[in-house]
Amino acid sequence: HNTSPFVSIILYHFLFFVHFFSIHPALTTLPEGVTSIGTQAFYNCTNLALTTLPEGVTSIGNNAFYNCTNLIKITFLSTPQTISGTAFDRCTNLTVINVPWGEGEVANAPWGAVNATINYNYQKEE
Repeated sequence: HNTSPFVSIILYHFLFFVHFFSIHPALTTLPEGVTSIGTQAFYNCTNLALTTLPEGVTSIGNNAFYNCTNLIKITFLSTPQTISGTAFDRCTNLTVINVPWGEGEVANAPWGAVNATINYNYQKEE
C-alpha cells in the first residue's frame, strides 16, 4: 500500500483509541485522512455510532465492523475500491447504507449487512 508512515501511525493510534473507548457512542465519523479500515478494526464495538465514512476510504477489511449493533445508517462520501463481503457482519440494526456509486460498482454488496437497504447513487445534501 502507498500509505504514508504518518497516516499509518495516526490510524494505529486512532484505532487504539476506538477500541479502548468503544463504550462511548459519540464517535459518528472517522477523521479525514483515514484511507483503510482494516480487518476487525471495530470488531464487537457494540456502542460505535458511526454515521459517515469520510472521503478517501479505499478499502474496508474482513469483519471491520463485526457485531457493531449500534450502527443504524451509514453514508459513504466516496467510493472504496474494495469492501469485504463480511465488513458489516452481525450489524443487525444496520438498515440503511447510502453510497455515491452505482449498483455493481463495488463487489460483495451488502457486505454482510443482511438487513440493510442500499441506496445507490446517493448524494448527501449540503
